Amino acid sequence: MAAKVNVKTSDSTSTKDLTFLPAINFSFVESVVKSGSKSQGDKEISKGYKYFSEKYLFNISVHKLDNGCMVTARCHRSQKKNESPHEIEISLVEGPGLESSNCSCAIGKSGTCGHVTGLLYTLAHMKASNLKSIPSDILKTSLPQTWHIPRGEKLKNQPS
Repeated sequence: MAAKVNVKTSDSTSTKDLTFLPAINFSFVESVVKSGSKSQGDKEISKGYKYFSEKYLFNISVHKLDNGCMVTARCHRSQKKNESPHEIEISLVEGPGLESSNCSCAIGKSGTCGHVTGLLYTLAHMKASNLKSIPSDILKTSLPQTWHIPRGEKLKNQPS
């Protein structure tokens, strides 16, 4: 498991307020990932966009810093679903710029894994949507029950 990033926050409370977040967009995300990746970053961008679009990220919170903010989140696992979610922590500064990033996955030690990319895409989408705060996670128990609705077409074995 990756070590936690120790960032000194100006206040110790987390918030859902997006006004502390620097103005980031999708092109910023892609440039940060490509510059921080040991490869060309295409795999991280692809996986990150998947995590963003399929809403794998949850418990997103913002902590105000002196020159930007620190964002923490959790990301559901894509394969080992019975294990605990990955913990993500990124530090953004005005400019905008990515000061540091960390994830509890094996690749996250380098700072530019798909989970970090997914969080950056999620934040960029929220900024592009002009949201002032992070929307609440919708709990399954808050929705109407769906056990009686079929899942859709069953997958069938295809001949090779």
